[in-house]
Amino acid sequence: MLNLMRVLGTSLGVATASSMLSWRIQALSGTDDRGLTFAGRPLLDAIVESLLVLAVFALIAAAVSLVRAKPAAPDRAAS
Repeated sequence: MLNLMRVLGTSLGVATASSMLSWRIQALSGTDDRGLTFAGRPLLDAIVESLLVLAVFALIAAAVSLVRAKPAAPDRAAS
């Protein structure tokens, strides 16, 4: 289950970051041209916004891992 969640998180992170990057470059450059060579400020702004989304995902993952149930301690009397 741990490996499944790890792969799922990686896949969602890459998909979200690339979608966000593409969407923000289009919005910031004001063009729909897919062959546009991305350079300058629109690219940098889109990268910063994509990284902020990934940082929010990381904070959510950290919060979830802090509130999950702790494993029970092994019974030492049985040894």
